[in-house]
Amino acid sequence: MLNIRMKRNSYYWRLAQTTDMMAMVALTIDNFGQEFEDIFSIDRQYCQYSASRIILDQQYNKAAEQVMVACEGNRVLAWSWITRNDGCPWSREMVADGRFISVDMTLPIRQRIRLIRETLQHWEIWARSFGYPIVCCTSILQNNQAFMRLHQQAGYLVTGTIAYKRVIEKETKCEQLDTE
Repeated sequence: MLNIRMKRNSYYWRLAQTTDMMAMVALTIDNFGQEFEDIFSIDRQYCQYSASRIILDQQYNKAAEQVMVACEGNRVLAWSWITRNDGCPWSREMVADGRFISVDMTLPIRQRIRLIRETLQHWEIWARSFGYPIVCCTSILQNNQAFMRLHQQAGYLVTGTIAYKRVIEKETKCEQLDTE
């Protein structure tokens, strides 16, 4: 199992397990439910099902998605989810799609920032490991300026609520033109 203990921190990152699902869902709904409850009917049971499915999926296909948790003892401080995306209509390149970052909003601001920065690093490592040249992240937050600024500081191109970063260099291809 992947465990990453960061120096100077009392917490560690690891791949999520189904036993983390309840804490992940509680963290998400308790901290961010108000961001989308006016639009969506929040269904805690369906959210638990969805979290369980992605955790199970990663156990069988590590190249399809990654769900990680930052833990301090038995407490989940943050969790993140990135998945493979088929790309964009204007390119054949695969994109790693950062689906979710959820951080305990009761933590000190510096620790929350550190957890988000570490998540972006994990996503870039995962994308490079499986040959996905671009990482994309979006935000559902109504007030997302600070979140997007963290992406900019990490080298992402930010356009509105979407951030992109190339993590594998472009291959230059020379195509011969058929002159007949």
